[in-house]
Amino acid sequence: MSDSIFKPFKPSKLKKPALNKALLLQASVALMLAAGVLLVNVNVGLSLFCAILIFTLPQAYLNFKAFAYYGTSDIDRIKSGLYLGEFYKVVLSCALFVTSFIAIPELLHFPTLFIGYILMIIVNVVLTQFQINHPS
Repeated sequence: MSDSIFKPFKPSKLKKPALNKALLLQASVALMLAAGVLLVNVNVGLSLFCAILIFTLPQAYLNFKAFAYYGTSDIDRIKSGLYLGEFYKVVLSCALFVTSFIAIPELLHFPTLFIGYILMIIVNVVLTQFQINHPS
């Protein structure tokens, strides 16, 4: 038998990217914006708040699952964590959209909800790319 199978586990020296910092910064700024809009128009502000939650909660779960095994040499665990995280992100996003449609349809402004969600995706991509290119 090969000795390589029985070698002890060696973690790699890779550092986990600080994507949670980018997500927290994005959510904080967006929540302040939604609070300001809420003072002007309740329906639009509540729709922005819902869009922020619908994006942020599943994305935080994805970050947790995708990087749970980051730095290990077990590529199968990394791959399965990423796939499961992305799957549950989509399922959770859909569930939160449906919940907001059912729970508070009279208070939501649907175009603002979808535009806010799409803007959160765009800002997240930009912040994540910036965080990867300029680690602190």
